[in-house]
Amino acid sequence: MDNVRLALDVRGVRAAPAIAKAKDVLATVGLSHKENAFPNELSGGEQQRVAIARAIVGDASAILADEPTGALDSENGHGVMTILANIAKDPFRTVLVVTHDPRTVPFANRIVHIEDGRILDEEHARMAAD
Repeated sequence: MDNVRLALDVRGVRAAPAIAKAKDVLATVGLSHKENAFPNELSGGEQQRVAIARAIVGDASAILADEPTGALDSENGHGVMTILANIAKDPFRTVLVVTHDPRTVPFANRIVHIEDGRILDEEHARMAAD
């Protein structure tokens, strides 16, 4: 909870409103039951979901995710991408994922292939989380 709440603290949101918002966002990422856990008590997937919660708690219009499924097993990677795909459905938010992980492709609605700093191609796809 404190980890997620910190993102609100730096925005000037204090006390009860910050706690309520952090609880709500932890529920969104499926971690209500871990709100009092320390980082070393969380799995890699849970830690990644805390990072997503911290990124979305301030209602930023853009989320930049660098290798969000890195070091995660298939199940946790799918869970993280599902959360990001659901955020991307909001017409006032954008999610940009940079990755080498081909498992993320079904979640994308636009894929840009870049190699050595050059765009090789671009494709539009339908997101799997629809």
